[in-house]
Amino acid sequence: GRLNLLGTVTIGLTMGEKLLRTLSELTDCTIGFMQRPENGQGVWLRFSPAVTAKNITSTAEKNLSSLSSKQNVQRINFDGEEHLLIITPLLTDTSNAFLLLMTSLDDALRPILRPTQQALFGIGLAAILMSLAFSFWLSRGISSPIIQLVQAAQNVSQGDLKTPINVQAGDEIGILASSFEEMRQSLQQNIVNLQKTFARLMISEKLATTGKLLAHLSHELNNPIHNIRSALEAGLKKITESDK
Repeated sequence: GRLNLLGTVTIGLTMGEKLLRTLSELTDCTIGFMQRPENGQGVWLRFSPAVTAKNITSTAEKNLSSLSSKQNVQRINFDGEEHLLIITPLLTDTSNAFLLLMTSLDDALRPILRPTQQALFGIGLAAILMSLAFSFWLSRGISSPIIQLVQAAQNVSQGDLKTPINVQAGDEIGILASSFEEMRQSLQQNIVNLQKTFARLMISEKLATTGKLLAHLSHELNNPIHNIRSALEAGLKKITESDK
């Protein structure tokens, strides 16, 4: 009944690239194994194929070896980029072997920031559309009265003083349109007054011409009549009472 120890058998998984790749695909993180020697000097690191030995600088190795497994999530600068890291003992709390799950801070924040970015994009697009609509409305509000004012100026330059200037605006353009309308009305009234004055002048000219003509005619008629009267008076003086 004596028990003799013949040997030991160890059953487990090989911590190779296959296992690391499988764990990395399952967790969508960079997976690593870390073992600290019992003497506390140096550290053994092995990561999934996404991280090669070239990326593990001496500074990163030192930072990883100094991390504590008592904190849930830690931040670490790895390969020049901020990463979130979870470190947990691989077997027991007293074990020197640890499992590392590491992901880029940008990758971790991307699902959180994506809705915010989409919302900001929507707000920005809406703001741009509103700005374009406001700019169009503002430009129409400025250009439309100016176009009407230019058309009215062309009408006046072509002699059309009967068409009123109907420019509805409450700014300086409206004041200019009101002044232009007053000028149009003044010009129209002045032209009417000039036409009336011209008509009166024509009548006066006609009367003056008629007066001159009558004076000339009366002079031309008076001369022969005066001569006839003188001849009659001379003839009457030569007639006796019996010949009358």
